[in-house]
Order: sequence, then C-alpha cells, then structure tokens
Amino acid sequence: LKQVSSYLSDGFKNRHLTWNTTSEDQIQKPVIILAANSHFYDTLQASMHTVNDYLKDYTVAIYDLQFSPTQLNMIKENCVRCIIIPFPFAQIDSVAPHIRSLGNFAWKPIVIQDAVRRFGSIIYGDTSIRYKTS
Repeated sequence: LKQVSSYLSDGFKNRHLTWNTTSEDQIQKPVIILAANSHFYDTLQASMHTVNDYLKDYTVAIYDLQFSPTQLNMIKENCVRCIIIPFPFAQIDSVAPHIRSLGNFAWKPIVIQDAVRRFGSIIYGDTSIRYKTS
C-alpha cells in the first residue's frame, strides 16, 4: 500500500519503472464470466444475446449454479464457444454450507476467484448485465 501511495502522490508526473513493462503479446483477451441457476436462465439468455452481438470473439465461461438438464443441454447446443463450469457445491458444503443459499450471493467471490485463477483476465457480469459495445 505504501508503494501504491507513493505512485499516486506525485500526480503521475514521473515515469514509474514498473509501469508499461507489459508487452502487447503478453496481454490476453479477457474471458466473459457469467453464473446462473435455473431461476436465472432467462436473464442468462438475454445477457448472452448481447454478448453475441457485441463480444463475438470472446470466450464465455458460464458457472452452472444448478441448471436443469434441459437448460444445460440448450446452453451446450447453442453456444459452442461457451465453457460450462459446474459450481463445486459438494466440495464447499463442509466448510461453507451457506453457499447453497444462492440468494445471499456468497458464491460470487468464489466464482470470480476461480475464474481469475483459470483464465487470468476476465470480465465478470451478472446475468442482468446487457453489453452495448465491445
């Protein structure tokens, strides 16, 4: 935190050696991250419609928070660029059983952490998000 503070205290007047050291070939395109269950399937479809319109070239990862088998098949059949990741409820239950109560949204930080670990660069959006530009 002290290091960040000294960067900001000069008002960005000085060039900082740790900035601008990432070459363009090291920058990766982010993966679009969505998560939903059967109750939010319709909003997932609406969100995916805008992803398809504006973010065609992006990989999409969808965390399955318990879709119905029919919904899961629809996603698989209609989105070849989608990676479906089952949420690990069984593995988490012993240490955090409250995660199963999806309404408290305690699953979100787990999804985001897992996505960053898997993909590095992500764009997380709730299924209520509508993309209007790339």
